[in-house]
Amino acid sequence: MTPGQTRATQVVRLQPGINRAAWFMDSQRLFHRNSLDPSATVFVDVASTAGAYLRITPLRWKVRRPGSQSIKMVPPGVGLQPLGLRVGSSADSGLNTDGFLIRDLGWPGLHGTPRISTAAQWFNETAEVWGFDCKAIMESSGSTYFIGAYMLRQWSEFLKRSLRMLVGFGALPPINVEARIVLPKGARWAAAS
Repeated sequence: MTPGQTRATQVVRLQPGINRAAWFMDSQRLFHRNSLDPSATVFVDVASTAGAYLRITPLRWKVRRPGSQSIKMVPPGVGLQPLGLRVGSSADSGLNTDGFLIRDLGWPGLHGTPRISTAAQWFNETAEVWGFDCKAIMESSGSTYFIGAYMLRQWSEFLKRSLRMLVGFGALPPINVEARIVLPKGARWAAAS
């Protein structure tokens, strides 16, 4: 081991929510500090309890692992981006008690609280990135479908972007990657067209 390199330690596994597609409980709101007014807090609701996630956890770092402020400062396009949101799409972000959250803008929900379908979170405690996407689930003619081809593309892009960012901060192999799909009962895999 070289000076300054950290030894691989056991990764603290955050307990997933009931739906196992996200790090939060189904009834929990996500929040972050307002990017324009850090004294204000923005709360958001997640649109669905079904979807897909990708979790990326480096086990070792060449140098000290980054903090949320460093992750926040990485320019758009090369930094953290919500799973399922194209680079260059509008997003909102800010620091929170876990680290740094970036999410889609969503649409007005109950009492004006934005409802979102995709986000990514950097966790200071575990030095991991976790993204979720509810848009992989679609309703059509009374049936629910999982759009596998869409999700594979989104996982691939999110993984490439996140690994590039993490390695840029000094992440070393091995890097754990966990992908999961959570479907509502009776959902079907959509046929490729």
